[in-house]
Amino acid sequence: MRRIFVVSLTVLAGFVPGVVSAATLSLSPSVVTIPVGETVTMSVLLDPEDDRVNTVQGEIHFSTAALELLSVSTADSTIVYWGRSPTAESPGRVTFLGGVPNPGVSESRANVFDLTVRGRSEGTQAVTIESAVILADDGLGSDVLTSVSNAAVIVQPVTAGTPDDPTDATDTPAVTGLDNDSLPRIMSFPSKANLLEELQVAGTAYGGDRVEIKLGTETAGVLELPDVDGARARLGILTPMNWSTKVTAPLRGGAYEVKIDSIAPDGTRRSSAVQTLNVNSAQIVVGASTLPTLVFVPSLAAVILALIVGNVLVVTRLFASLQKSRHVFQRIDRDLIALRARVDDHVTTTAELDRMIDNIESEIPHRRRPAESLPRE
Repeated sequence: MRRIFVVSLTVLAGFVPGVVSAATLSLSPSVVTIPVGETVTMSVLLDPEDDRVNTVQGEIHFSTAALELLSVSTADSTIVYWGRSPTAESPGRVTFLGGVPNPGVSESRANVFDLTVRGRSEGTQAVTIESAVILADDGLGSDVLTSVSNAAVIVQPVTAGTPDDPTDATDTPAVTGLDNDSLPRIMSFPSKANLLEELQVAGTAYGGDRVEIKLGTETAGVLELPDVDGARARLGILTPMNWSTKVTAPLRGGAYEVKIDSIAPDGTRRSSAVQTLNVNSAQIVVGASTLPTLVFVPSLAAVILALIVGNVLVVTRLFASLQKSRHVFQRIDRDLIALRARVDDHVTTTAELDRMIDNIESEIPHRRRPAESLPRE
């Protein structure tokens, strides 16, 4: 009798996601009003949200037809080392990459840098944060950015007396009579999320509008904005309103186009500029269950800067992790060798038993007396 033994070993390595840190990058003020030809200074602010971070990277985008960049200042910046100081790489695009040595930044609303712009043409102009990265001071260079908050500069026509008192214009709480194509606008929305994660979204639309938040082709949320004092219904005055709500990330991973649709009382539909939400789709299989894990690869420059401005623990922990992994695989290799030896011994023993059985069966006919030679009773 032959016995066949099949031994199958599967080695599965992975990281089960734990508590994910959070940090935000924002522009302040988020909404500001100035006359044509006047200036406003905006700050890029970093908020680690009870964590410590050591690297921040990103780009500031705006329309040069609407806004003119006058200056960039790091005088009040928290950043100590600049891998790339805030620079106008191209018209309407300011890039930056900076870091802080261990223990990193922990205070809220830490100043990264300030930029001053001048209004060139009338209308609501977006100033957005793109390609942002925030790395934690955790020895691993983990990206902890969860959301960015953009800004809007509302440029009004020059009126009598405005040039003599430009500071009043920046404090205007509301604006009326804007062009219908100016709003709605996304003011804050995360650039990435996990499956079914709750997301905070904020924007601006006209009072009296019905606001629909679109993730791809699906409507993720709906808001009915009030018509304050009936100004729209009675006088036809359009009043911008800031709003905020929460939506849920899709069940499937991938890149989703995010936009805001606003429907006026007469049925006119307007859409915001499109942003992108990257929903993590990586999966780790553990037994019969499937768990999501966050996958993000920051830019090489950001990782290098994180290593430079961090302390020696960054490299030490990485080396220790690699050494631990090497020891684990060495132990697995030894166990596999020992198991193979045991299997070989078992196969050898089985083969020997089979040969003994064959020899015994071959000898039995020679030891048995023929039937005709037995005495008859």
